Formats: sequence, C-alpha cells, structure tokens
Amino acid sequence: MMNKKTLNALMALLVALTMLLGGLTAAMAEGEADLDAAFVTINGVAVTRREISAVFANMMNFYASVGYDVTDESMQQELYSYAMENAVQSELMRQNAESLGVTLTEEEKAQAQAEFDAAVADYESSLLSGIENPTDEDKQKAREDTLAVAAEQGFTVEYLQDNTLIGKVYDAVVKDVTATEEDVRSDYASTVAKEKETYANDFASYEMILNYGEMFGMEAPVYVPAGMRGIKHILLPVSEELKAAYMDAQAALEEALDEGEATEGAEAVETKEPSNEGVKDIAAIEAEILASVQPTVDEIIAKFNAGTSFDDLVKEYGTDPGMQQEPQMSEGYRLHLDSQMFDPAFKAAAFDQLEKIGDISNPVVGQSGVHILFYATDIPEGAPELTEEEVAARLSELLYVKQEEAFMAKMTEWMEASDIVYAEE
Repeated sequence: MMNKKTLNALMALLVALTMLLGGLTAAMAEGEADLDAAFVTINGVAVTRREISAVFANMMNFYASVGYDVTDESMQQELYSYAMENAVQSELMRQNAESLGVTLTEEEKAQAQAEFDAAVADYESSLLSGIENPTDEDKQKAREDTLAVAAEQGFTVEYLQDNTLIGKVYDAVVKDVTATEEDVRSDYASTVAKEKETYANDFASYEMILNYGEMFGMEAPVYVPAGMRGIKHILLPVSEELKAAYMDAQAALEEALDEGEATEGAEAVETKEPSNEGVKDIAAIEAEILASVQPTVDEIIAKFNAGTSFDDLVKEYGTDPGMQQEPQMSEGYRLHLDSQMFDPAFKAAAFDQLEKIGDISNPVVGQSGVHILFYATDIPEGAPELTEEEVAARLSELLYVKQEEAFMAKMTEWMEASDIVYAEE
C-alpha cells in the first residue's frame, strides 16, 4: 500500500479522473441513508460511511487504472479496510494540525480553487464535445451536470484544500526524520547478518525467494549461502512418447518406494524393496532415450573437446529458455546440495559427476529431456559491497521507511490520547 502522503496527494487527481471518465459508483452494500451514519466518532467528530465510500471509490478507480482486478472480492475488502483506516487517520491529522502549527496559506487555498475550476472546465468540455455549435442552454446544462457529478463524487474546493492540509500535516510530522549513508550501511549489514543466520538452517527459503520472490513482491536475497555452484546445461528434447513412458515408470518406482517405507503405529514395519521390474523399466527407458539423442550428444562432445565453448554449444543445441536469460547465461543455475527446486537427476549429476570448474557431464535423463551439464563457476559466499548508486537508492528507501515509522508512531500517540467510539455494526 502507498503511504498516506502519497495517497492524499493523489486523491484530487483520482477524483478528477473519475469525473472525466464519467464517474464511479462506490461498491458499497449499505443504502444511501446508512452512508450518512457515523462509522466512528473521534473526539466528538463523526466520520461517516459516505467519507469512507468516497476514499474507497477513488482507490478502486486508481488500482483499476494500473491494471489490478478490482472486481476481485478479496481486493475490494482490502481496499475498503484501507479506506476505513485512511478516514480515521485523516480525521486525526485534521484535529492535530493546529498543534503542529499547520494551516493553509491564501496561496494554497487559491491553488485548490484553480484545480477545481480546471477539472470542472475539462469535464464540461467533455460533455460538450459531441455537440456541434453548442448553445448557451447546452453550456448551462453541461455546467449544471458537471457540478452535480462533482457534488455526487464529493469533489469540492474544500476537499482539495483538505488534502493539501493533510499532506502538510504529514510533512510536519516527518520533517525531522533523517537517514544517512551510515544508516544505510548499518541497515544493510543487519540484513546480511539476518539472512546468513536464516539461510544456514533454511536453504529452502533462500531458494524460494531467489526464484519466485519477485513474483510475490519480495526483494531478492543479498546474502549467498556457502556451497553454491553455477551449473550451465544443454537440454536436448526427446519425444513425448518416451518422456511419458519415463515419467510413468518413475512414478511407479516412487510409489513402490513409498510403500516400502510405510509404517504401522509407532514402529516401522519391514521395508519393502521396490520391484526389480520397476527398476528395469526405468533403466530400459533411459537407455532408449539416450539412444535417441546419441548422435547429437556425440557431436556436442566432439565440438567441446575440439575447443568450442560451452556457451556456444548452448546457443547451438540448447532448448531451455532459461539459459537464454541472465543471470543463467553468465553463471548458470545456482545449485546447492540442499536444493529442492531442481529435477533430482539434474541435481545429482551436478554434484556426483562434476568435480571442478570446467567439467562436463555425461548425458543425463531427466523429466524435461536429456541434460549435458557444465560446471561454470563457484558462487562466492557472502554479500556484495554496496556501490555508491545502490547506497543512494537505499538511502531514499530507508528515509521513506523511517518516515513511515515516525508517522505511525505519531498516529498511535494521537489515537491513545483521543476518545474514539466506533459505531455498533
């Protein structure tokens, strides 16, 4: 979620956008009469559901404009909860503005009026755009309709002035908050120490965040655990028929192994060995798969032994899209003895067949086809030193975090000192 200052600064723009797009009806279950009821009373001042509805509508419009699916019920619930929180915090900021010495200047009031007039003029123009040679009556109706929409949306000069006031309150609260380069380096060192401790006992977390963290909005790890190898590979495809047969035989073997490890009560029963037939099936299918790609394997090995770089061979023969992207192109896939996110056959070959950097493996049958692995590098343990550019970027991020912490601390202080009464549901 965005910080309160940013949110409030966006509100005027979002409402104007809403008007220009024809308005947005808030997704509220309550009837019109209920909207004027108090959601919460703060020091005797009521915050109504209509106020919350206005914030909610604007947030729905904003998130829809940047690609979020606002028809999703869980998304709506999250935004409505945030709208309620924002309404409470905004009222507390209004009530405490004077104690911080925050008021609006005449220039700021005039600016709010100018923004309102510009938005109204733009919307009037949109209503008249389809009318050729509009009459005075048309213009008057456009004006009346525009002001009606503005009133319905809660878009007023006072609304814009209020947003300016709230933004100034936020600025006043955080004005003395600072962050230095020393703070950045200290924070980075703390992050490295925490990650080192965590990943020493939980490599799975490192691997998950490294590979899928970006998908969930998580920052990439900065600390690299010890024992990481960079493994490049050439993936050779096999027929779907052979691949299916391999997967079926592997599944049957795993089922037999699971049965052999079954327990009864607190004591393990006698382990059941997988059938020789299942093992033979796997071996036979692997042999058939290897035979189907053997001519290509022979070409690759011959070229490699003749001095062709493995990178060039990947480009010529490889079919794994991941090897065409960074950082895999440069360093290969990061593998560790405790890796859980790779095909077991691929991982086993990376550590059983490859002893030193520059080694190449025999062809290995896996779930995606046949792999030829190459030991590209050792990934150094630890975390890189921050560059000056990274320090500058982190300085801005750290300042934002510290400002938010200061703002929330002040908000907690105000809440504890206030008489806050929520309406009964």
